[in-house]
Amino acid sequence: MCFTIFTKSFSQSTVEIVGDNIQLGLPVVVLGLTALEQDWEGGKQYLKSAALALGTTFLIKGAINRTRPTGGMHSFPSGHTSFSFMNSTYIYKRYGWKLGIPATALATFVGYSRYSPETPKHFISDVIAGAIIGVGSSLLFTERKGLEISSSASSESVFVSIRYTFP
Repeated sequence: MCFTIFTKSFSQSTVEIVGDNIQLGLPVVVLGLTALEQDWEGGKQYLKSAALALGTTFLIKGAINRTRPTGGMHSFPSGHTSFSFMNSTYIYKRYGWKLGIPATALATFVGYSRYSPETPKHFISDVIAGAIIGVGSSLLFTERKGLEISSSASSESVFVSIRYTFP
């Protein structure tokens, strides 16, 4: 006769569950900021950043098809990390460091949750590559709100204009 006193009925660790929720929560924060600020130009920049980050991540996943530490497929790069860092970099670059630093800390936790000892879904190189893709996509498309930089050049001169509109 055997009695089971306690069993853990789910396979996800708390770290992984929190990481998953943060990864889903960051875009909700972005959409909320966009709506509150009526920042439709920022919304367009966000969509371009998201498309590049997700498209690049999934193209590389399909091309490389690295086996996960748990035996699954498509480990490299980490999509959770890519999307989280795309969101945090967008927040940092568009709305400033006061919101960007906490968002980046949350994105870092998401990265950790993907290779944590409790449930290692990725290798550290998967997480680092995901972070690079996410940061790069937002750096490419996102402009600081209120800041406009333009330039023009000819064979005789170069003109750079920087304009900042205070809220």
